[in-house]
Amino acid sequence: VHYTRYRSYQQLNLYYTRESEEEAFYQTVEDTFGFAPISLGYMPINTTVLDYEVNRDLQEACIVFENEGNIIEYQIWPNFRNKSVGYDIEDQFLEEETIKISNIEIDLKCYMVKESSSQEYVAQFENKDVYYVINSCVEKEEFLEIIKNLKI
Repeated sequence: VHYTRYRSYQQLNLYYTRESEEEAFYQTVEDTFGFAPISLGYMPINTTVLDYEVNRDLQEACIVFENEGNIIEYQIWPNFRNKSVGYDIEDQFLEEETIKISNIEIDLKCYMVKESSSQEYVAQFENKDVYYVINSCVEKEEFLEIIKNLKI
């Protein structure tokens, strides 16, 4: 469990709003596809939910967060073995590593974003025939904290 000390009532209110919107997303995924997805156990302070979509026809779900100008995107594809799922990035590849969390291998990649010269981090993994992708341009330490606190 990751605890965060909030500096103001506004930060605490943002946290509860984000958490309720995020829980609504996970519940919609479960109601739509019949499984509880792996959830995010940590988000940086001042993170808000911008939008989410769960599409039964396309068999995909996505929630988008914003944190201090950076987008954090979490995508879920159930039953991906029955179709082709690919995540292609056109930016310059920098590095790759694999980490293991709760017996799940997570492929981490880093890219240099051409337009902004910032680094984008991408985590890809599968669990129980579900394919997950998390990507963002937040600082590497924050991104790793998000990944290490997945609720598997």
